Amino acid sequence: ALIKSGIARTVLLVGSDVHTSLMPFSERTWEALYQPETGPLEPEEFEWNSQFRHLLVLFGDGAGAMVFRAHTADDGRGILGSRMLGDGNHKDILYVPGGGSGHRPFVSHEQIKAAATVPVMDGRAVFKLAVTRMPEVTRELLGEHGYGVDDLDLLIMHQANLRINEAAAKMLGLAPEKVFNNIQKYGNTTSATLPLCFHEARSEGKAQPGDLVSFTALGAGLHWGSVLMRV
Repeated sequence: ALIKSGIARTVLLVGSDVHTSLMPFSERTWEALYQPETGPLEPEEFEWNSQFRHLLVLFGDGAGAMVFRAHTADDGRGILGSRMLGDGNHKDILYVPGGGSGHRPFVSHEQIKAAATVPVMDGRAVFKLAVTRMPEVTRELLGEHGYGVDDLDLLIMHQANLRINEAAAKMLGLAPEKVFNNIQKYGNTTSATLPLCFHEARSEGKAQPGDLVSFTALGAGLHWGSVLMRV
């Protein structure tokens, strides 16, 4: 919109998140991780840290960026459209209780000690919504621009869960070679997942000039959306 309206000719879009610093680990825990010669953790502290393992192993630190420039050539390339939807009725199935504008200071030692920076997630509920909403919004946006799923050259989804992405691709009827994932390498880097995936897809020759690429994501709120681009 900024480019089409003439407000900007070049836009730098950045997605970046660091999760390790918000893990509910004490100074002693970090010391044990990076200075093993200091000895093992006390049983109580090890048990407290371990209760969040099922969530913390899902996330990774990452950053990605994309540059968009004004394009006057009539070749159909660029961002074709986007669609964003949300439903606050599902706000309690995925959220972070601590941090953000609802707290002063935004993050404190007390919040980290209370594990308020660890996401609260109903995995089954998120799975059910993700495998329906992401395919739905992808189809809708394609249809708005006169395309169908068969016209897609590549689908890039938010890298939260490989099973979700595999199920969503199956719902769309897409062959595995038309879907790009890298969660197996980095985990869920949240806002960095889409630019990281697109960079790697281009580097591996899976997103060529002229290809029709769809991006889709679902996250806390609950919100979900899609962007359609001709590379």
